[in-house]
Amino acid sequence: MQVKPGAPNKESLEAQYSGMKGKRETFLSRAKYLTKLTLPALFTDSSDTFDQGQGYTQNGWQSLGAQGHTHLANKLTQTWFPPQRNFFKLTFTDEMKEALFKEGIKEVDLMQQLAAAEQRAQLYHTQAQGYLAWVSAAEHLIGSGNAMLYIPPGEDNVVCYPMDRYVVSRSKSGKVLKMILEEEKSIGEFDPAVQAIIKAKRYGCKKSDVIPVYTCMKWDGVEKKYIIWSEVVEVKIGQTFKVTEANNPFIILVWKRLYGEAYGRGLLEVIAGDLFVYQFLSKAIAKGCALMSEVKFLVRRGSATSPEQHAKAESGEYLYGEENDIHVVQLDKYADYQTVSSVMEIYARRIGQAFLMGSATRRDAERVTTVEIRQDAMELETTLGGTYSQIAVNGQLPYARILLRRTKFKIGERDVVPVIVTGIEALGKAGELDKLVQFSEMMSIPNNWSESAQGRIKWSDYMTMIASNLNMDTPWLMTEEEYSKKVQAENERQQQQAMQEAIGKAAPQMMKE
Repeated sequence: MQVKPGAPNKESLEAQYSGMKGKRETFLSRAKYLTKLTLPALFTDSSDTFDQGQGYTQNGWQSLGAQGHTHLANKLTQTWFPPQRNFFKLTFTDEMKEALFKEGIKEVDLMQQLAAAEQRAQLYHTQAQGYLAWVSAAEHLIGSGNAMLYIPPGEDNVVCYPMDRYVVSRSKSGKVLKMILEEEKSIGEFDPAVQAIIKAKRYGCKKSDVIPVYTCMKWDGVEKKYIIWSEVVEVKIGQTFKVTEANNPFIILVWKRLYGEAYGRGLLEVIAGDLFVYQFLSKAIAKGCALMSEVKFLVRRGSATSPEQHAKAESGEYLYGEENDIHVVQLDKYADYQTVSSVMEIYARRIGQAFLMGSATRRDAERVTTVEIRQDAMELETTLGGTYSQIAVNGQLPYARILLRRTKFKIGERDVVPVIVTGIEALGKAGELDKLVQFSEMMSIPNNWSESAQGRIKWSDYMTMIASNLNMDTPWLMTEEEYSKKVQAENERQQQQAMQEAIGKAAPQMMKE
């Protein structure tokens, strides 16, 4: 049973939450309407948290929207978090690189330590079921344009909150100024001291009863930190935390946000027209086919054929009557429904392209080359390029910092920073290897030039130019000074070897003489 509170104090988080719900309602109601065309279970109309099956969770007259919605959510998550490699890499800041150079420490020698830290963070991401939380977040971002991730202190799990569970206010530039989260917990989950406070405020409640818990995150412009605290029955519980923007445990995500708005807008808002038309035509086709499948007989009045005899007659039996005594009533709309089906195919293709479904991006032909499929997929994925960049900055980067803190990464943020290496190409460690392959290909190009042209190449400058254009770090390349010393040492070694060989050949001759 849910405990119903009385009139809340105007200064309490519960009252502030109720006051901020009004600005969220427009976005929330639109999100509920749109997700009914794809995944209605994301938002339910049931007021009982423990009986959400009461909500409207049917996909209407078609399932293409649900397939596309789920497909794109998984595709996005696999792009953000490639299963075969890390979604971020650690790199030294310019100041740290300069300090290491002065100390004579090579950056390459410390890369193994950074790689080990990346692996620990990736392992924690797997243990905390972060991938599942990000899939849920992607579904909500596509549907409503809003989602929030949170890793509770002392717990190893990532929680995804839909937009109907929190309210937020932002500055005009988009910075989060205040967020209030509403959760529901049974009274037995709290500490005995908190249970005593709840029972004093809510007389007659039981441990199994559910009560709302409100958590606020508010920006303090003076200290440049977020203040986080929780309240139950208008009483502050637990500790009050002050965290920097980089250490904020709440990751508030949006798909696309317009200037001045506190909440985001999802992809479904862009393709709502196509989804509505496809649903409408699917309903028409379903009802029309049901009508066409009905078999009814029309009996001519005064006919010699009896309807009862006609119904009881076996196949091949004789009946008295004329040819037109009994007539089959049919709905002659087959040609019309063929037109509707062809129109539905057009809308299905448009919806499939919006959801990046591979089957909808291929041309209708007997033979489709791999290059065509790759080009179509790349062309469609570029339409979500802004989303990749926005999520990388506002979602993946804070998430990487949280993982590093949870795995007790000790190097300071001024020395090492995480860099998100994901997006359309899902760049990671393999992405760096791809750059190396491109570098090798570019280095082999001058081999096809004439000898006179090859003799005029400044190879060090050529390698530097190729690496710069590929945005590639080359700590493993020798400097001019190191290369000159190596060449000089190699020449000296060859001279000494030649002298030793000459002495070895001359010694027997001298002994004969």
